[in-house]
Amino acid sequence: MTAKDEILIKAIELFNQYGYESVTMRDIANAMHKSVGNITYHYPKKSDLMSAIGNLIYQDFHSLQWQSKLDIHGFHEKLMEMIQFQRRFAFYFSNIIALRKYQSDTGDTSDRQLAVREKLIAYYTEVIRNFEAEGIFETLPEKESSRYLAEGIVLIILSWKYPGIPEPVARYKELLKIIWTVIYPNLTQKGIMQFRQEGEKHEAGYDKA
Repeated sequence: MTAKDEILIKAIELFNQYGYESVTMRDIANAMHKSVGNITYHYPKKSDLMSAIGNLIYQDFHSLQWQSKLDIHGFHEKLMEMIQFQRRFAFYFSNIIALRKYQSDTGDTSDRQLAVREKLIAYYTEVIRNFEAEGIFETLPEKESSRYLAEGIVLIILSWKYPGIPEPVARYKELLKIIWTVIYPNLTQKGIMQFRQEGEKHEAGYDKA
């Protein structure tokens, strides 16, 4: 691992814990037991650091698999994958308003945040529509209902962790249960049967959150 990678990892850790606006380059240097000069040699400004983090987030995000034809178990696994991604970069999504205030310094950060959200909403909308086609979901009452439900799922996931609030594993177990509570009323008998058949696997998944 290079020095630049180590700085990125520590910066992400501190941003997740305290929020982007509260962490200084000196805070990062102190946490790494280095001089500020050692940090600014690689990233002259905090915005340079944020730009590098944004690139890393995009690389990780686009490396995720986007299968939309899933059964209930497959959908649960995709939720788990997305939650793990969100946990790694929680500050980036849950702190969108604060980051927007710094947009002149952080470049297209807010635009990228919105692009990620839109990609996720489009993905979950497609999954839900496939669930309807496969008889896993009841036919939703309005044409846009699948998108509304997808927007709710994405909002819950991305805004779950706020800087400065501890993230015990139990909170992520709660997150999964909240999402399934939102989804469950839309399941057909076929979907409910799949859900029950995979129940033990869901519980195992909660423990891994």
